[in-house]
Parts: sequence; structure tokens; C-alpha cells
Amino acid sequence: MKVLIVEDEELKRITLLADLAQAGHTVIAADSARQALEILEREQLDVVITDLKLPGMDGLELLRTIKEEFSPSTEVIMMTAYGTIPVAVEAIRRGALDFVTKPFDNRQMLPLLARIEQKMARKDLSREPHPAGEFSQIEQAVIGKSPPIRHLKHLIRLCAESDSNVLLCGETGTGKDLAAAMIHKISARHSSPLVKVSCATFPENLVESELFGHERGAFTGADQRKSGRLELARNGTLYLDDVDDIPLAQQVKLLRVIDEKVFERVGSSTSIRCDVRFIASTKVDLTRRIAEGTFREDLYYRLKVIEVHLPPLRERPEDIPELAAYLLKRIAGERSAELSAEVIQRLRSYAW
Repeated sequence: MKVLIVEDEELKRITLLADLAQAGHTVIAADSARQALEILEREQLDVVITDLKLPGMDGLELLRTIKEEFSPSTEVIMMTAYGTIPVAVEAIRRGALDFVTKPFDNRQMLPLLARIEQKMARKDLSREPHPAGEFSQIEQAVIGKSPPIRHLKHLIRLCAESDSNVLLCGETGTGKDLAAAMIHKISARHSSPLVKVSCATFPENLVESELFGHERGAFTGADQRKSGRLELARNGTLYLDDVDDIPLAQQVKLLRVIDEKVFERVGSSTSIRCDVRFIASTKVDLTRRIAEGTFREDLYYRLKVIEVHLPPLRERPEDIPELAAYLLKRIAGERSAELSAEVIQRLRSYAW
């Protein structure tokens, strides 16, 4: 592929150029956004790898210019310092493919470039829009017409049109599983599996085996090789329900999978490449868990590229009559049944 590196730090620019060229890519380098734009005027590029902080025009503005004035199909990867991760996440919302946190090993870029090559080659993961009829499934599955629910339906559609990771936040019973299922069902990955991991249900010593799989003899009771959920979700979506229950030791390994798209089964040193989209859900305030030291901040930002808040029923009482009628019809089946106005009023006044 033809790659442009935009980096004002000379040593990083030179070494990254050399390593990517050695991997077989055609690489050009620029030390500023201004120079990068001059190159874009005369070159057709597949990928731009740019630092977020540049002299003059910054990486966000360069991203906007590339997508709006040059080529929307050119993929952009951001390089960012740890303290600017929230800005890098915003860059992904604006169309960047991914970001890498400095300092990093140049080899970390190779899986990202491989993803782009696969995306260009595989038509089943192209970003072709879905027919309008497929999005009508959201209306049928998510009951309600209140402003919070209309906003939620809009976010589900945006998530389905993107391939970025999603963090679903909401209390128990707000519909996080349904939202995850709908995002996958109408996404470009719909023909591949949606695999759910209920993180709260596995003992700490089994979480790693469930996620990554294990080899025969890896631990007591491992009588045969087992594929983990990551392998089962290949080319599809891995849904991490109650992601806050993943132990810190496994959070580090999960972060590596998201960054490098590789993992190893327990008891093996052979790396397995994976192409998986992550959707995670939580019913707790993860920023509080970060402050308590029980959840990694870098993993948090990797998962919440798109953050979706699911409103509890008490914040949308106008949806209660329609939701109650829908549930009653499911329960009654062929029989005729309806709720009285008094019952509806009592339901609306309940502190859900």
C-alpha cells in the first residue's frame, strides 16, 4: 500500500518509514501538515499515519481536510501521547481508523495496515450502506417514541454503520443486550457470529481461558484444546457483557488484542490473528473504577470509541403504555387482552 507518515519528530519519522518500507509498503514522509497536503495534491494514498500534535495545522484538522477535500476512502491512523487519548478517540468518531499511543514499537503499525488491506480486499466488510428496510428492524425491536428512545435508535444506527468499538452504559434491565444484538445484526459484520461473554459469570481463573481458549494440558482439567470466544467471533462481533468484571490481569491482555489484533491460547506461544469488533457493556461508572484502580484507563478509551447511554424507564415514562401493550400481546398470544387506563397510570407512577 502507499502510506504517508506525518511526524515532526525526525527520529520517529525516519525509523517508522524504514520499518514500514521493509514490510513491503511504499512510504512517503512529511514533517508537517502543510507538507502532507502538498503531497496529497499530487499523490493518491491508501493510508495516512499522522501525529496528533503538529506545528501549524494539527492532526484533527488534517484528518478533516483529508476526508472532506481529498479522499474519503484514504484511511487515517493517529499517533498520540497518553494524555491526549480522549482527543484521539474524537478523531475516530470523525473518521480515523484507529490510534496508537506513544511511545510504541513500530511493528504495532503492521497489524493496522493489514486490517486496511483486508478491508480493501474483502467486499463483505465494505462500508456499503444497508437498505433502509434493514434499519426498520431497530424500530420494531426498540419499543418507544420518547426523545431519549429516538436518540438511542439514532445511536444504534450510527454504531451499525461504523466498525468502531462501542461501550453500552446503563442500569440492569435497560436493554444493553438488545442494543448489542441490533448493532451487530444490521452492521457489515452481520453474516459472521455475534459471540457474547458474560464476564460476571466466570471465576477469575477461567476468564482468560474463556476469552483466548487453551491447549490440552494447559492447566488441571484441560483435557483437550478449546477455542476461546475470540476465535469463535472471527470476522464478527465479540460482546463483553459486564466488562467491568474482567480482572486487571486479563484487561492487559484484552488491551493487547484490541491494539495488535493477535492473541495466544493459554498454554501456547503461537500467536493467532483475529479480526473482531468489540462491543462492551457496563452497569457501573467506569471512571470511578479507574479512580479506584480496578479498571484500566487505556482499555476504557479503547472500548468507548462510541459511547451509548441506555435510559432507564423512569426517564421515559411516556413509553410505558406502548411497552406495556407490546409485552401484554407477547404474553397473551392469540387471546384478546388490554390494560385499563387505571393500570397504565399506576405503571407510569411507579419508580422504575
